[in-house]
This record gives sequence, structure tokens and C-alpha cells, in this order.
Amino acid sequence: MINKNLINIQYYESIGQVLLSLPGASPLSHLKTLGLHYEGADEDEFLCLHYETFGRQWPPYHAVFWSLEEEKEMFRSHLFSFFEGEDEFKKRVEFNKESPDHIGIHFLFLSHLLKKEFESDCVKTKAKRKHFVKSYLFPFSIVLLLTLEREAATPFKELAGDLFKRFAEDFKETLGEGLSCREDIEAEIKLRREELFPLLNNKESGLKEITAYLLNPSKIGFFLGQKSLLNCARSCELPFGFGKRTELLLQLFYTSLDFEKLGSLIESLKEEVEKWVYFYKEKKKELEALSFYWEGLIARSNMAIELLTEMKSISEKKETRSLGDLKTKHL
Repeated sequence: MINKNLINIQYYESIGQVLLSLPGASPLSHLKTLGLHYEGADEDEFLCLHYETFGRQWPPYHAVFWSLEEEKEMFRSHLFSFFEGEDEFKKRVEFNKESPDHIGIHFLFLSHLLKKEFESDCVKTKAKRKHFVKSYLFPFSIVLLLTLEREAATPFKELAGDLFKRFAEDFKETLGEGLSCREDIEAEIKLRREELFPLLNNKESGLKEITAYLLNPSKIGFFLGQKSLLNCARSCELPFGFGKRTELLLQLFYTSLDFEKLGSLIESLKEEVEKWVYFYKEKKKELEALSFYWEGLIARSNMAIELLTEMKSISEKKETRSLGDLKTKHL
């Protein structure tokens, strides 16, 4: 019987290689190792699909995927603390070819820690692995993986779904420590509601603040990528430009005011969020072991709907501010 630890070491190594998909690394062969296939494609075509997925739609870098600068810095410094003393891992070609905050590097590092743990039965390494999974890898990867599962094309859709299940199952004890109690869920929701309150009640809150809130997965629990924003623009027949997500959504707000379609844009954004709520409810049925986590994501998503509903209500009170005033004060 093959040791489950050895299987996990190979599994997360292959996951890292596929998510990185570096030229010359034969990611298709690793995909087959994972039991997934991309029929009729060679390595070059797969690399093109990888670029289309991660280079254009869903960046695999923590610094890009997360929104607030202070959170980027906090997580980045946290990440580098794990690499301290891991000189053997830092010599890897992949580590030197890609940014350390790439999700593929993180799964290679998980495989590295599992291997060290298996070979030496080191308590210190085990503690480091548990801390890495719980405090960094899971909080970052979960929203990216769920986004890929909901929106990406095959085979990355299947890869993300299978990986999330396997990841949650392999480390359910680690992930469940201190997270599954009702008090923690309620405390998290209370914190997010306190962050939402100023946006709903502060007259100085503007479109920039609202945009930053809606595009921060750590606050709202889902990811509005370029694909979702493009869908919103098309449904409202609004022009769609180029740039970062914050620039695109802010420009959509401004343009919708010019075309008197702010209400339609808000409704379209609400529909996108409602799709996430439905998706999370289905995942809760599928993965009972993480039911506590889905409840938190659903609650945060509903807060975003509440904010958008309030935005629409304010925009419809034309007697309180003119269109010019609306654009100047940004709601």
C-alpha cells in the first residue's frame, strides 16, 4: 500500500507545476498525473490557455489578487517568514523564475514541507506546515480556486474544484482548529459589518471607496474579475476599457452616470454577486466539512448586495443632488 504522505507530496508538486506552467516544464504531463486531461492539445496550446486564464483573467499572484496595500504587505512579509531557513527550496528553478507570491510556488512549497516532514518526522516542520496552510495558503488560495471553479474554462475549472476538495480534506483538522465555532463566524461577520457601516452612512463616502470595497475579496468574500465586469458592461451596453480592476469598475460607474445607466449597472453588479451567493450555497451542500466557511462567505456577499441596494436608492433621489453633484461627490 502506497503511503498517503508520498501521494500528497507528488500531488501538490504536480499542482504547483500545472499552476506555474513554465515553458519546458511539461505541465500537460503533470495534468495527466492529476488524472485530468486536455484533449487534442500540445504543450504550446496548453501554455496559451494558461496565459489566457491566469495572465488575463485571474492573476495567480497574491499581490495582484488581493486589494488593499496594507494587506498585500502584511501577507507578503508573512509569506517570506516561511521561506526563512529553506535554502534548499529557494534553490529550485521555479522559485527563481517566478515571484514568491505565485500560487504555484506555494503548492510546491507545501509539497516541500510535506516531504521534509515525511523524511525526518520533524515536529518543527509539521508545525510550520500547519501554520503555513492555515494562516497563509488557505486564506489566499480559497477565493482564487473558487473563482476558477466557477468561471474558468476546462481543465482549470476541474483542476480548481478537485484541488479545493482534496486540499480541504487533507488538512481539515488544521483548517478546522478555531474556525468552526459559531462565535468565530459571528465575530467575523460583525467585523465586516462594522467596515460596511461607514460606506452606508457616511455622506463623504465616494465611488472610489465603494469600488475599493467591492473589489477586496478579504472583505466581501468573492472576486469580481475583468470577466465579470465585462459582463456587467455588456448587459448595460456600456463601453469597457483596459486597465486594472479598480480602474475598470470606477470607469464603469462614471460612464454609467454619463449614460444615465447607473441603476442598470448596479442591478447587473447585484446579479453577479447573487451568482456567487448561489454558488456558495451549493458548495455548502457539497462540502459539509467547511459549512462554517460558506456561512461567512454568504454573509459577506449579502453585505455587498446591501451596499449596492443602498447605492441605487441614493442615486434615485435626484431631488437631493444633481447629476453633476453626483459625479463630483461620487455618491
